[in-house]
Amino acid sequence: MDAPLTQEVILFRPLLKQITECLDFTDPEYEYLNLQKSIACVAVRSERSVVPTVYLGGDTDNVDESCEIATKKVVYDLIKRYDIVVEDVTALHKQMYERCGRLYGY
Repeated sequence: MDAPLTQEVILFRPLLKQITECLDFTDPEYEYLNLQKSIACVAVRSERSVVPTVYLGGDTDNVDESCEIATKKVVYDLIKRYDIVVEDVTALHKQMYERCGRLYGY
C-alpha cells in the first residue's frame, strides 16, 4: 500500500474500530477465507443482532490488502447507513494554517 509522497493513505481498520464503538457494535471480526488467493472478510454486527453482516475483500496480492478492502467497504456502508460524519482533523488543521499564512503574509 505504498503511496506517492503527496498522497495520504487512510487506514480503515482504526476508523472502523471507532465507528463500531460509537454505534455500540461488537468488535469487527477478521477472517481469512482463502490464503492462496488472499481473500479475507470482515464481519460486523450490532449488539442486538444475532447474524453479522459480512464484507468480502476479494482476490488480491496479499491478505492484508484484502482485509483493508473489506474494511473500507464496511466503513463506507456504515457511514452511509447511519449518516456518520467523519472529519479529517489533519486536513482541517492544514487548511487552518494555510489560511493563517495567507492572512498574515507568511
